[in-house]
Amino acid sequence: MQRPVLLTYQKRIMVRIILILLLAIPFNIVSGFQYSNDKMVYIEIKDSSVLINDGSKYKLNFEFTNKEGERNNLKLLKGENKIYSATPLTIIQQEDATNCPYILYPGERVEISQDNQGVLHFNNKLDNKRTNDLNFLNEMIHETDIFCPSTRLLNVISLRELKSRATQIEHLKKKRLSFLISYNHSKKMTDEYRKIAHDFIHQFAILDSIYLFSKLKSLERSSSLFKSWERRTFKKIVSQKDLNADAANTILVKITETFIYFKLFNTTQPYIKDSSQLHVAFDLIQSSFKNLSRSFLLSRLINLSVQLSIPVKDRYYQTYIQYPLPYVQIPLRSLEELSNEQWTIVK
Repeated sequence: MQRPVLLTYQKRIMVRIILILLLAIPFNIVSGFQYSNDKMVYIEIKDSSVLINDGSKYKLNFEFTNKEGERNNLKLLKGENKIYSATPLTIIQQEDATNCPYILYPGERVEISQDNQGVLHFNNKLDNKRTNDLNFLNEMIHETDIFCPSTRLLNVISLRELKSRATQIEHLKKKRLSFLISYNHSKKMTDEYRKIAHDFIHQFAILDSIYLFSKLKSLERSSSLFKSWERRTFKKIVSQKDLNADAANTILVKITETFIYFKLFNTTQPYIKDSSQLHVAFDLIQSSFKNLSRSFLLSRLINLSVQLSIPVKDRYYQTYIQYPLPYVQIPLRSLEELSNEQWTIVK
């Protein structure tokens, strides 16, 4: 009878290392989040895609936010399109009522087609889970409703109507969370994106509530219901740590800015009309947020003032440039392209 081979301590360690390396190989291939060091996202628009409504040469129009928080337009042509991105990239189709955020990863190759109803279909030939990730939100909307149904409210509403619609938002959120569980069970998603999708569903419910409460009659905003909702929502928003332009934060940034502008200026759009509003928004962000979240939001606010040519007082500007990099550099870069008549720092 042959005696078993006894491994020395060194050999056992070596075998363990080899096993770990072997187990790591398939993860890098199929996870969808561990691509090569390629810093390009490759998107191919298939022939089945329809032209956008204006009949231009572009197939599909998107917008995305880069890592500094700057919004950019993205026009995709038929065939292969290359987008430089060293970090995950979130794209949202322009003029699309669903507001679906699609997260793409550096080195990823994705095909996009569009059916006659305008619904986008994604395909990652190397990773079925990533295909399922990218198609999840569209399938969820088909089974439930578009994101932010309160945006369809054109007129102000009463407190009674608000209570009814707030219940609908909560019901819709639960229905979407249930769909996420069943979808992942039947089609399988990557673990990372499943968590992101879970957060997106909760975040869109918050955003929907902001749009809903913004439609409440002015006289009823002194109600205890409104004030309680405002306190709870603001507490949720400021509790977020290190808010930035990462792909998973796309909706969270929108929630934060939408709530700030609504709270201060009764608008759900990121807009300031003069220096006075700029400084009020600056004070709120500076006093309520911390660390990178504060730097990031102030950077976007100063960027907005540059775009709208609204002057900022010197003491605010001097306070702003003391905050951590990288976000404080964005408007400084923009300033080099602007004359003093377009954007000024005043005493």
